[in-house]
Amino acid sequence: MNPILEKVKKLLALAGNAGTTEGERDNALRMAHGLLAKHNLDMADLHAHCQQEGREDYTHAYHGIGWCRYVSNSIAKLFFCKYYYGRKVNSYKVEHHFVGKTSNTATAALMSEYVIRSILKECRNRFGHELNAQARSFALGAQSKIAERVAELIKEAKPEGGTSTSLVVQALYKTEVEANEAFLKADGTKLVTKNPRSSHVNMSAYSDGKTYGGSIGLNTQIVNRNQLKLN
Repeated sequence: MNPILEKVKKLLALAGNAGTTEGERDNALRMAHGLLAKHNLDMADLHAHCQQEGREDYTHAYHGIGWCRYVSNSIAKLFFCKYYYGRKVNSYKVEHHFVGKTSNTATAALMSEYVIRSILKECRNRFGHELNAQARSFALGAQSKIAERVAELIKEAKPEGGTSTSLVVQALYKTEVEANEAFLKADGTKLVTKNPRSSHVNMSAYSDGKTYGGSIGLNTQIVNRNQLKLN
């Protein structure tokens, strides 16, 4: 396993204990993000090391309706990755693609799936189904709040144990965006932008979803990518 991914795994596994509070879980995410930020900054300073760590288009299949893709896009940004979705795997799963350094992509993919599964489970608990009108409105509210939280985490991000300011990390994000775009271009991947379909929103369920999105633990136990199964 990549040594950085192993450190992230241990950090988030510790935060995954049942007794941890939501604040502690968010702090674990900040620390994990800070660790990856420091690693990416180190690699930017050490050109030879940067060459050693590959950049990849990492694919993971899970639930693929609209709001799931927006959640994945937010989490991908948090971990310095470019996100896009591909072909359908079955009636409800699609291929989710995360483009970035190998120390970032699996973390982003697994974090995204964890958050989405949490929202789907809450929908089933509250509304008896994950795809009815209320559930969709609830999920949209949760997705919106998660996007806000991720934007705030990125804005405040500082490398773990480092003295760099958040402005340095912002510059790193710009560098990674450009590198990921160049990777896709060199690979011959052409992305098509689709306009989202509008739908009626139940404002009460949407508001409840935003509240839930503000409380959901943005963490998961990161496992060896070789153990991933596309169920």
